[in-house]
Amino acid sequence: MYQHLLDPLDDSQLAVDTVHQAVKLAKALGAKVTFFHAQTNYGASSIGALERVLSPAVFNEHLAGEARAILAKAEVVARVAGVPFDSTCMTSDRPHEAILHVAESRGCDLIFIASHGRRGIKGLVLGSQTEKLLQQTTVPVLVSAVESNLPDSAMLAPLTTIRDEHRSFAAVIHGLEFVAGQARNHGPLPSFPLLRRDALETERWHRLHPDAKTPRVPHVSTVLPFDGGPIIAATDWIKALPDMVARWLPPHYLALGTDGFGRSDTREDLRALFEIDPSHIAAATLVALVRCGALPAARAAKAIHELGIDPDKTDPLAL
Repeated sequence: MYQHLLDPLDDSQLAVDTVHQAVKLAKALGAKVTFFHAQTNYGASSIGALERVLSPAVFNEHLAGEARAILAKAEVVARVAGVPFDSTCMTSDRPHEAILHVAESRGCDLIFIASHGRRGIKGLVLGSQTEKLLQQTTVPVLVSAVESNLPDSAMLAPLTTIRDEHRSFAAVIHGLEFVAGQARNHGPLPSFPLLRRDALETERWHRLHPDAKTPRVPHVSTVLPFDGGPIIAATDWIKALPDMVARWLPPHYLALGTDGFGRSDTREDLRALFEIDPSHIAAATLVALVRCGALPAARAAKAIHELGIDPDKTDPLAL
């Protein structure tokens, strides 16, 4: 039986249901699923070519952003279902050829794909990528239900949108947890006393040079400007340490630390107790997004529950 499915995805609403069907099939077969997205050559467009020259960083972000978002949402579905998975993308203006290449190079023994035709499988739209794939494939292909065959499409459309938003939110949470874990395990913490000293020196300079035409800006304000997003500072020390620079940062700056009585346990358990583990850092980021007006409070509350955090837990400082 099939052991490795390839699920090609695009950015359409139809892909949302395709992911769920592919993961369900993979789980029933005990198989692995590889999610694949063939993205257009953004660099070949006039805007992309200009952006590559003027702003390489923005160009790279645009180049990888859409594909990463599509694949991340699919990964959430597989992760929740406990199905082994991986993801890949490729730049190609001939998606059917890219799909075949990935299927063969990854050793996939079944391609699970949706048809965008509106007349059923027997009437695939002429020139569609699914039809081209069926004509050239050397790997078995399973075509999922097309959009026109789904019942009550008027009712399914909003449900599909809601499901896609839920997956997007879950992907963000997973990404935040990963980034928080990486930040915790790699690299030294910033020297908050040194940052504060620099900021105080800057304030002193301004106090002694009221006629200065070119103002100086504290280094911490340059690195973490007011027009940026949420700023979360987590430390194994007490909150007073990162709070040393709070006055030079935006109001949505949030410090996390180990305020409370000392205890003996593993580092992971202590961080969970004092609420500075990846889950709590992710939750703090979501709350900061609410404060910035970038996220509804109800969605943040739901995410905190999904992260397994008890909002009514006793404050560690009171233990």
